[in-house]
Amino acid sequence: MLHARRPDRNKIVNWDRNKVSWLIYHFLVGEIIAVYALWLEEFFIAAPSPIWLKVTLTTSVFPACCAAGSVWLYKKGWLR
Repeated sequence: MLHARRPDRNKIVNWDRNKVSWLIYHFLVGEIIAVYALWLEEFFIAAPSPIWLKVTLTTSVFPACCAAGSVWLYKKGWLR
């Protein structure tokens, strides 16, 4: 019987192996968090802010900060 090796789930996205995959993964995680945060803000608060500000924060600023923050946390030793 053949046994397939399972990948180590903790090491699928690894900074040491592939930095680009790490950044893309954490950018997408930041994108998902930003969309849910915007949804919650619109549902509960509905602050009167321009749509361009919400779009910019959701699509670029927050995800980029999430990716940069993950690299900083990895360098500090908290995401190893």
